[in-house]
Amino acid sequence: MKYSKRATSIAEAIVVMTVVVLWIVGMYDIYNQSTRFSDWVEHRIKAISIAREWIEWVTNIRDTNWILFSTDYTNCWNTKNYQVSCIDNATNSTDITAGSYIIYQDSDNRWKLESKAPYVNYTNVTSRNNYKVGYDTNKNYAQASRISTNTIPLFTRRVKISYDWWNSDKMIVDVIVEWMDSTSSAARQVKLSTRLNNWKK
Repeated sequence: MKYSKRATSIAEAIVVMTVVVLWIVGMYDIYNQSTRFSDWVEHRIKAISIAREWIEWVTNIRDTNWILFSTDYTNCWNTKNYQVSCIDNATNSTDITAGSYIIYQDSDNRWKLESKAPYVNYTNVTSRNNYKVGYDTNKNYAQASRISTNTIPLFTRRVKISYDWWNSDKMIVDVIVEWMDSTSSAARQVKLSTRLNNWKK
């Protein structure tokens, strides 16, 4: 039985081309997956940094209250936006209440809370605009109205304040950062939490 050298050469060429194509497709898939993973890692690191920033700032608000109102730690440790009417005020009318906030710096370089409507989800345009994170004119991360108008938000950030129901001297602070990228069809989330105690009381 005779074999055609030409037929054998064509068959070998087809096999070689198939192997090469499969190798190229495999390498492209590996490259694509590694790029997506790299994007996810980069965004997650940024999100953790953005969340950690606000944990520190809320702690700064509590500590500044201690400095400003050292005569009344009991009523003033958690007063909102440094209201002097907290002194000798046993009601919660000046307190930081449970709710959703963003943080900004005032003209005296003090951190303040600004109440916002409850966050719905990342795809909700109103929520995304209320809580968006972008760059200010100095290329630092900033929030909502302090961002240049042409910024397209990748991240949203919000502070959720609540209290232990059995102890009003323990503030629970959750900072939640969300974003969407090419690695998922759903929003990604990073949440950092802390409890701030009024241990000077």
